[in-house]
Amino acid sequence: MTTREATPAAPRRLDALDAARGAALVAMIFYHLTWDLKHFRLIDVDLANSATFHWIGHAIASVFVGVAGFSLVLAHRGGFRADAYFKRLATIGAAAAAVTAVTYYMLPEAFIFFGILHCIAAASLAGLIFLSAPVWLILLAAAMALAAPHLVHSEAFNSPALSWLGFGTVAPYTYDFRSFFPWFGIFLIGMAAARRGFDTRFAGIRAGAAPASWLAAGGRHSLAVYLIHQPLLYGVLLLAVQGLPRASYDEGPFLQFCHEECAASGAAANLCKSACACSIGETKKKGLWRVILEDKITPEQEIILREVANSCRIEAERGLKR
Repeated sequence: MTTREATPAAPRRLDALDAARGAALVAMIFYHLTWDLKHFRLIDVDLANSATFHWIGHAIASVFVGVAGFSLVLAHRGGFRADAYFKRLATIGAAAAAVTAVTYYMLPEAFIFFGILHCIAAASLAGLIFLSAPVWLILLAAAMALAAPHLVHSEAFNSPALSWLGFGTVAPYTYDFRSFFPWFGIFLIGMAAARRGFDTRFAGIRAGAAPASWLAAGGRHSLAVYLIHQPLLYGVLLLAVQGLPRASYDEGPFLQFCHEECAASGAAANLCKSACACSIGETKKKGLWRVILEDKITPEQEIILREVANSCRIEAERGLKR
């Protein structure tokens, strides 16, 4: 008589973890709403590209990536569940591929080729190495992953085939970019927290009344909410703005948010000031200032504007070295 090996049981969901995902979803929706409002010129403030919102975006992404690492450990604590793992990986991979395909069709000049879903899929693969590793080793690997982009950077990694690693000298032009490094470090921190037993501290927390129950419900379906929220926001606003007056922009707001976006990348204030002023001058020379004011930029013009911004930044850097 043979004994069949028992299949590891699926872990019970934690309301606290689902609620954390749900809260991050709400923050993400409001974050993307500010971009949509600016896109439709209903506001004249480019909040999504400001320095403050730059870090808010990082905080939101950190919750998603960290919770993904935490969940990976919980899902296989009783033993590796291959069927569940590969089903989940295939789902995330398919969703990431769909995001790439749709954005390539809609926004070919800045399509998403390695956004947060791509990053979580890649981290979930690499994270298997650390499923049984001691906590100290996971934390050491996390520290190395977080530090890696600051220690390794080369123009060789600017190519499309390698830019996803995060070692390039120029950030790729895309609407969502979460390079493997340093974000794999956040994923590993989530894994270390689960291996350390933090889930037992959350086990007794129940999302009873609203709004906690709503957040937990959203968190249980985070992937679906992530995929449908932006098309819904965009579609609703597209219908709502018909016939409404739009905001206009002059050099002041453009310069302000150019400076903030530049500063968020870690550049010095004097470099940002020179590069942004250069960008306005070159844009006007090329006859593209009006299309910026009217927010009627074509994909071809978007590429030209990005080239102008890059060349102005290079020129500003050269000026500071003289």
